[in-house]
Amino acid sequence: MSENDFIKFWKKNAHRNLWQHPLWAEFQRALGRKTWMLKTEHSSALVVRHPLPFGLSWLELPRGPLFERGKIADKLMEDIVTVAKSEKAIFIRMSPLEELKIKNYKLKIAHHDHHPETTLILDLSLSEEELLA
Repeated sequence: MSENDFIKFWKKNAHRNLWQHPLWAEFQRALGRKTWMLKTEHSSALVVRHPLPFGLSWLELPRGPLFERGKIADKLMEDIVTVAKSEKAIFIRMSPLEELKIKNYKLKIAHHDHHPETTLILDLSLSEEELLA
């Protein structure tokens, strides 16, 4: 899957966010983390690998996966599990912005968010007075 296909799907998605954009993948790679941009017909996910001791890891889908409303993301989940097995991941942390419909997987709800619930984009070219107005 090309980065262009990933970005096209990202642009069309109502829940697109910085944490599921290829620029975030580039930033994560600059920190030395492995990333995958997975895409199926109706869903996509940026997956970030976090290392743990003893050659183990955990995978994160920050504010993802992204998917078309009402579509089931089973194929994408299969791809994520394949990556998890190959990377010896002991868990996968997902934080989609809407309910994730997956069959055949038992998911647990985390007790707290790992990422901010909302974001705000500010135009820093404005004066302090304009920003605070």
